Amino acid sequence: MKTAKFGVEKLKYLFQTDSICTEGDRLYFSAKYYDGLVAIDLSGAECRIEKRFCEETETTSCAHSKVIYYKHSIYCIPRYSCYIVKYDLDTGMIDRFLVPDVTDNRSVFTEAVRVGGKIICFPEFYDWVISFDLETTEITKIKKVTGDETPKGYIFTSNAEEKENEILIPFFSEKQMLRIDKVTEEVSVVDLCVDSTSISGMACVGNTMVFMDDEKTCFVFNKDGEQLAEWKGTGDILYRTSHGAWIVDKVRRRICKVDPDKPALEEYRIKNAKLTDEACSWIESAEADGQIYVIVHSDSDGTGIFWLDGEKEDYKPVSVQRLIKEFYESKLMFWEHAGTFLSVMDILNNVRRRSGGTDDSCGEVIHQLMKKE
Repeated sequence: MKTAKFGVEKLKYLFQTDSICTEGDRLYFSAKYYDGLVAIDLSGAECRIEKRFCEETETTSCAHSKVIYYKHSIYCIPRYSCYIVKYDLDTGMIDRFLVPDVTDNRSVFTEAVRVGGKIICFPEFYDWVISFDLETTEITKIKKVTGDETPKGYIFTSNAEEKENEILIPFFSEKQMLRIDKVTEEVSVVDLCVDSTSISGMACVGNTMVFMDDEKTCFVFNKDGEQLAEWKGTGDILYRTSHGAWIVDKVRRRICKVDPDKPALEEYRIKNAKLTDEACSWIESAEADGQIYVIVHSDSDGTGIFWLDGEKEDYKPVSVQRLIKEFYESKLMFWEHAGTFLSVMDILNNVRRRSGGTDDSCGEVIHQLMKKE
């Protein structure tokens, strides 16, 4: 079975995620459109399914908005379910903790940050900011952040920032920002003077705040709320590392650094020229533990992981053969995405019809069919 059979669009499906966490030489992410915690071993250069969360894959209820590593366990914050999931890396055991007062499986949390021994979860359609104690597993409501009516759409952007003794997270379309005191857990709302209708991300660097909107415009503000700079068409996603704020442009295969002191937007010179070549596709990017990771693919070199922290960079080819095999053998696809992402779903439906509608051996049959292509 050759990797080239699984083109970039199919690989994008396999690697789509909203969050990555790290433990040693391994990256972990909860897949966005299929049931699985995926592990990428940078030392062994292999990618595989670490764990499945559901016995049935009929719905995206196990998709998660954030994965957080803490003391040999990975905590998965729900996007479409009522449970925070704890996965123990040593034992392989799963524990689920019920989030109070979730009435349906619409998008629950859009973001979460770990502060010491707690995870603070921020709502999307859910009404409450909650605190999850990592030692006692107690879930506490901090404050209801909406009125009596259930919110009709996104509340917050997809990232939160810690600044001194505060946690900051912008509202998606209200030109406001939620501020939580990390000590007292007091919640307040701050008005923003951003000339945009939709804020998609923020990063705090020193005494400045950097914002990105859905139109790929970047804004820089000082601590007094005065706008220092604005750049249009900068890129897709805004990240912060220990070396400042960075913008990843997956389409143009480039990374830019925001220098708030000048202020200026400076393109980072990627040392590995193959990564910026037109033959290379940037599939997915994420930030974890102060580093930016980019999953890339080309027909000549296959799939790999590129990462940088602002001072140094590295690249590692990664075999996806085991991931692909486990994906098909385990029937990990969510049925509501049939025909949308993978043409192999047509093969699956044909196999199910030939087998009288049973799924017992579908994955293995699909795997064998893909090997013959």
